[in-house]
Amino acid sequence: MLSPREKKDKSIRATDLDALSCRFCANAKGYFVPSDVYIKDLLQSYEHNLQYCQGYTPMSAGRALRTLFKDPKYPLINRGTFFRTKSINTIVERFISSHEECQIISIGGGSDTRGFRVLQDHPTGVRYMEIDFVESVKIKKSAILSSATLSQIVGQAPEQTPLKDKASFESMDPEIHTSRYDLIALDLRDIDLRGKERLSSYLKDDVPTLVISECVLCYLTPEDNEKVLEFLRMS
Repeated sequence: MLSPREKKDKSIRATDLDALSCRFCANAKGYFVPSDVYIKDLLQSYEHNLQYCQGYTPMSAGRALRTLFKDPKYPLINRGTFFRTKSINTIVERFISSHEECQIISIGGGSDTRGFRVLQDHPTGVRYMEIDFVESVKIKKSAILSSATLSQIVGQAPEQTPLKDKASFESMDPEIHTSRYDLIALDLRDIDLRGKERLSSYLKDDVPTLVISECVLCYLTPEDNEKVLEFLRMS
């Protein structure tokens, strides 16, 4: 049985799957031009690995996926997803174009595919870091390792062997670190205790930095928000 904190964490992680379903539908309806070709890799990883996550069984994972992906979203949801994605993409591109070298930190990156597009479009000068819950990071890492395209983009050798059971998922090293990309498992509520240890060696303190936080800080207490912002200010 899950503890109250574990139940809350499961609900927060589920919002990432909901966001993926919204992007999947908007993409299928042609809202994104060019089309987001990386969404399918994240969805396939969720379809295979959600059953191994805390609080899920094969049956409940399948039910969650069917509930979110079987029916099209309302046009209002598709338009909102488009505007949210487009506006942040515009900010990111303007930031990159203003600097010869920079780094981008996405906190609560989850199933977001923006980093892949950024690294594909900018082969040099950009370093991209994504931070999220350990299970969310494992699902993303599995997507990357299972895709020759995503592996090539981030500079990681692919591994075509899928995770076979809950034990292999739990024992999986969640992180990826290459010369251009870092995928890091960290609970933001612990950033004051573990942030320096987990992040500092991968952060550059001499280049312009953009921090992306899409609907993440709203799930933290005001005290935890302060801890996150203070760490980023001091890094």
